[in-house]
Amino acid sequence: MTAQTSASRHRQPGRVLRAARTAVLVFATAACVVVAQPGTSLAAAPTGHTVTPSNPQSRFLRTADEAVSRHLLDAGVLHELDRDGHAIALVVFDGSSVRRAAAIGAGGGKDRAARLLDGLKAGHAAQAKAALEGIAGLRVVAGSGATSIATIRVTTRGALVRVLRNPSVLGVVAPGSYQRQLAESLPLINQPKAVARGYAGSGATIAILDTGVDYSTGYFGTCSAPGVAGCKVIEAQDFAPDDGFLDDDGHGTNVAGIASGVATGARLLAYDVFRNEFNDSTLMFGQSAHDEDVIAAIRRVVAVASTDKVKSLNLSIGWNGTRYTSACTTTPDGIANPYTQAFADLRAVGVLPVVAAGNDAHVDATGAFGAGVSYPGCTPGAVSVGAVYDATLGGKAWEDCTDASTAANQVTCFSQSGPNLSLLAPGSEITAAGITESGTSQATPHVAGAAAVLAAARPSATPNDIVAALTTTGPQIADPRPGAGQKRRLDLDAALTALLATADTTKPAFSSVSPAQAIAPGLALSTTGVTPVTFSWHATDASGIARYNVALKVGTGSWLDYTASLATPTAESLTFNLTPGTAYTFAVVAQDSAGNWGDWSYSAPLTVAVTAENGTGVAYAGTGWTRSAWTSAVAGYLTVGGTSGAYVRYTFTGRNVAWVGTTATNRGQAKVYLDGVLVKTVDLYGATTAARKVQYSVAVDPSRTHTLDVQVVGTTGRPTVDVDAFVALR
Repeated sequence: MTAQTSASRHRQPGRVLRAARTAVLVFATAACVVVAQPGTSLAAAPTGHTVTPSNPQSRFLRTADEAVSRHLLDAGVLHELDRDGHAIALVVFDGSSVRRAAAIGAGGGKDRAARLLDGLKAGHAAQAKAALEGIAGLRVVAGSGATSIATIRVTTRGALVRVLRNPSVLGVVAPGSYQRQLAESLPLINQPKAVARGYAGSGATIAILDTGVDYSTGYFGTCSAPGVAGCKVIEAQDFAPDDGFLDDDGHGTNVAGIASGVATGARLLAYDVFRNEFNDSTLMFGQSAHDEDVIAAIRRVVAVASTDKVKSLNLSIGWNGTRYTSACTTTPDGIANPYTQAFADLRAVGVLPVVAAGNDAHVDATGAFGAGVSYPGCTPGAVSVGAVYDATLGGKAWEDCTDASTAANQVTCFSQSGPNLSLLAPGSEITAAGITESGTSQATPHVAGAAAVLAAARPSATPNDIVAALTTTGPQIADPRPGAGQKRRLDLDAALTALLATADTTKPAFSSVSPAQAIAPGLALSTTGVTPVTFSWHATDASGIARYNVALKVGTGSWLDYTASLATPTAESLTFNLTPGTAYTFAVVAQDSAGNWGDWSYSAPLTVAVTAENGTGVAYAGTGWTRSAWTSAVAGYLTVGGTSGAYVRYTFTGRNVAWVGTTATNRGQAKVYLDGVLVKTVDLYGATTAARKVQYSVAVDPSRTHTLDVQVVGTTGRPTVDVDAFVALR
């Protein structure tokens, strides 16, 4: 459809009901709480697979003013400090590694919640101590507890600079006062129950097609730009002519705040499809959306649906005065409805289009009700959403109608309805992202957010599965208006229960020996004894394994995420170079093809013990053994033997053992005996000399002492066999 010039053809943003709109100015950045789930990132791991404990580098920062310019420090803190000589501020930490480490360390079982809380408290306390302790001019007013935020009192600018030099500090902000945000609507739809069950939409993305999203407010995380760490908005783009504002109306910001409030773990695409232009009917400038802009945005959503895991699309628009009591396959002008194809495209890639039912329920000022859903909410494939009040608000007078009294679950008089309405959701009065508005525009993002939560809870669910769960659960709300009938009101917790009841909910299970570890044969130690150790695992599930996540903990430090180091998502081994004398713990978790995450499986803490060729527990028998210095050896020496039958015995305890030697053209064969039993004949021949190679390794019973014998065979033409070191995993 071409660009529309007639005012009656312009799409309005659900005809925002301005009577209820209130703007809220805030001076603090809201903290973004992220629930750590398997698949999210840990603290940055060292480059490659060599694991070494590391201390974080300090953030280079010189002055408090520089911190303000870099969006690390709220200018309001400096204003209060300069005015009063002291200031109260919130220190916001990057607690992602703490949360993930606590989740891994909590394991499973009935006491998991308590262990998780203990881990969070200990991790956040250590983080706060490292950043705040011993700084002159600073006093901790309230510690972080089990959260990533501490309250401090500062008396100098230098104290603020020292705090912000710690790279775990995301920022220091001035405490602000906020109005309630979704205070009634979320409990009404049972969203807190869904969150308590662990379902918050993590991993899903919601596309918001509206007037834009002002992500700089702090309501969407730490957003210096879309896509940065800590920002829920991963992409922002104008499809209508760029007006130079993130959101020049506030409508899209409110809508995005509602969707994000329902699906607190989801990400957002912020697509501006509205133009501020002159309306010939009202003789005023106003917001309007054109088909070409909306369709262009939908194309983008289809293109990124797979990579960005987009699960729902929110479209809070409606053609004023249009009412359809059945699916509209044509436009109000009788032309083929382009949204029919657009919504089918969205569903084909797993995106559910959720569209406002419209705010023009009344035909004229007499109060006559006109049944039917607005265009394009009436389009086949759309989930159309009408509005109910979320609380008792007294009498409410709207532009075209009046509700003499109000109550929770009462359908608003302006909400369009009919046989083809999909469901109802809270739409008045909804405060989100610091803005209060009312309309089916506000009901719609409740459902878009709920759809994202459902899709994340059951990744194999189709849009049809999600629609069925949404529209067959929740309370039936009677609408006494003629032709409206009864409709379900969104109940997120009930929809989750219905959706998961039809799903594969069996967790993947690991084999009893997963994860196992071995000193990798054929690989080489470093001259300092750093040893390649391979961890391996295997999980099974009726639906198949979709991916593994792996992590490694050095000593008592944080868990480091090495999932990105896997060759493929379903790879079942990973080799690390481990330093002798340091304790390591490995953990792995699996997700099946139905989207179920299993429990973390852990190795016992292990330590690499390297014994030199003449060290404790090493004894030589027979003749012909010679010890020589060699800078390429593990400890600077080799012991070489060439007499057939001569052998070296290593007596040890541990769970794995390895013999380290040299591969070369003059090296021969050796027989290896474990506890007196021949287990393998090893040939050390190599076209080129290779030092410090693991020639043989084996897993053993860690509960008793063992012997490993290496016996010279006396191979013709290349009789020598050498011993560089022995390695045990304990």
